[in-house]
Amino acid sequence: TTTDEANDWFSQVIGKRVELLFTGEQSKRVKENLGHNVSFADGFPVLLISSGSLAELNRRSSEVHTMEQFRTNLVVQSDEPFIEDSWKRIKIGDVEFEIVEPCERCILTTLDLENGEFRNSKE
Repeated sequence: TTTDEANDWFSQVIGKRVELLFTGEQSKRVKENLGHNVSFADGFPVLLISSGSLAELNRRSSEVHTMEQFRTNLVVQSDEPFIEDSWKRIKIGDVEFEIVEPCERCILTTLDLENGEFRNSKE
C-alpha cells in the first residue's frame, strides 16, 4: 500500500473508499506455466480483440457493449468475428506478440462504466 493521504485523495476522486497499491521489484506476479511477470493483469499483460468480434457480440446481445468494457489494449479492425482466436503470433512494427490463449474475462466486464454498478443482466 501507499500513504493514507494518497488513499484518501483517490477515494475522494472516485467517490468510494479505495486503496492505492503498487508492485515493486519484490512483488512479482508470474504466470507460472510461462514464467512471465504479469503485474496486475489477470493473466497476461496485453489483451487483443477485433472490431468484428465486438460487432458480433452486439448482434447477439440485447445490450450495447463497447471496447472499453473489455479493457482491451489492442483493437484490430476486421469484419470477421473472432478471427483473432485463430492467431498464434502478431507483429506490430518491430514488436512481435505471442498469442497464448483466449482470455476468459473477469466479472468486471459486466460493470456499467457510466455508473460503476454491475449490470442486472450480468452482460
